[in-house]
Amino acid sequence: MELERSTDKRILKSKKAISDAFIALLKETEKDEGFKKITITDIVRKADVNRGTFYKHFYFKEDILKETQADILSEFSLMLTENYQGVRFSSLKDTPLNDSIFKFILENKDFFHLAFQSIGFSNLQMDFTKCIEDVLTNQFFLHAAPSHISKSLFCTYIAHGLYGVLVNWDNNDYQEPTLYMAQQITSILIFGHTDLDFSIEDHGSSTIEIIV
Repeated sequence: MELERSTDKRILKSKKAISDAFIALLKETEKDEGFKKITITDIVRKADVNRGTFYKHFYFKEDILKETQADILSEFSLMLTENYQGVRFSSLKDTPLNDSIFKFILENKDFFHLAFQSIGFSNLQMDFTKCIEDVLTNQFFLHAAPSHISKSLFCTYIAHGLYGVLVNWDNNDYQEPTLYMAQQITSILIFGHTDLDFSIEDHGSSTIEIIV
């Protein structure tokens, strides 16, 4: 049992070394042409492992990105569930959003900088916004009153808007503090006017009513 745990740790360590090395090489180039030029030899040299170790974990360099992206999004989804439990859109005026989303992005900014620039990554925006839409639909707007506004479309609108804000934050080299960003998103969601009587009726529906 102890031997198995030791072996598992070595496997995880070598796998992480390969992933970290590839991300580092991508960061050095920061261009799609750079991604195409990076070879497996470059990766194993940077990771200080042999080719045999590489092929134990991956077939192609693209597999590294797919797995890294899947792992990050899994962690992101878990973070959303843990940190925004019980948050409701109707209570934003009294209880602003916390900055957990922005802290997560900042902690993984090397990955997100490359991903936001589409350097070798695919479907990130679609998968990332899907995580946000799920939380919005199943929790944030769990109860809403009948209206001509589709809850599904509104959640999609917010999720992609947030993605755009994060890309802009990355373009600005993450200069704004995480708490400031969370406050800005809260203000945007309630139209940025604290004097508005803004709420969502709690009746349960697939549509949303905005009362101003």
